[in-house]
Amino acid sequence: MTDPDSMDDAELLRRFAAERSEASFAVLARRHTGLVLDTALRITGSRPLAEDIMQTVFLQLARKAVGVAGSRTVAAWLHRAAVLESRAVLRAESRRRRHTTEAAAMAAESLLTSPAPDPRMMELLRSLDEALGSLPAMEREVLLRHYYERQPYHEACQWLGTSEAGARQLAARARRRLATWFRRRHGMEISSPGISTLLAGHFPPGSSLSNGLLAEVAARAAVMPAAPPAVFDPGKVFYFLSAMKIQAALCLLFGFLLTLSLDIGRERVAQTAAADDDDDDDDDD
Repeated sequence: MTDPDSMDDAELLRRFAAERSEASFAVLARRHTGLVLDTALRITGSRPLAEDIMQTVFLQLARKAVGVAGSRTVAAWLHRAAVLESRAVLRAESRRRRHTTEAAAMAAESLLTSPAPDPRMMELLRSLDEALGSLPAMEREVLLRHYYERQPYHEACQWLGTSEAGARQLAARARRRLATWFRRRHGMEISSPGISTLLAGHFPPGSSLSNGLLAEVAARAAVMPAAPPAVFDPGKVFYFLSAMKIQAALCLLFGFLLTLSLDIGRERVAQTAAADDDDDDDDDD
């Protein structure tokens, strides 16, 4: 039997989906725990919340393993899931207490080595997860593997199913997209080396979890029911098409009434002008 440590992410997910293999999921969780945990920690500023979010994200992955297994962008999927779950948790927490913003700001400051961090740099670091989320999945994947998981391009390319040159091209394109995003969003001109520095500073060496907690996550994932497959529902399609037809009919009716009212208005204006001309002729006589 193939050693799980030698399998790529997609293979691990396929085995897990088919066999609910706890060992396969444990390897996958160990590879990407730091990515998910640190992303959640940056956004929430709370280690306990980040650990809860990490577990939730991996359980989501277990539930959706069949769908995600067909992709080579597992790290990108996990990063996006961590960002979305962290924001949802912050919204829930903010309803109970109003100190979330201050806690997140304190956590962001801890990422910087300078005793007096530049406010503009703070803004960049807080925005980088959002900027990464705007990238295509393959480009986000190569940046996460190279800058966060510290994989050289010749290793990252094996997980991505491309060559080393292809991985480097993806990374270069992603850095250009990030530079464009910051220019449009923040009015900042950042070079490609500057983006590299920002990514490296944003992603310190990954946080670790105890083996006990990782084992708990894998065990819970193994008994997590898979998401039901998407089923074609003719009734929903018919309902959607019917709604579209009703909307189209209402638009046509609105257009007809608008045109009719404009025609009536123009006709009344013309009648009024004609009546005024007749009155002027009578006055001349």
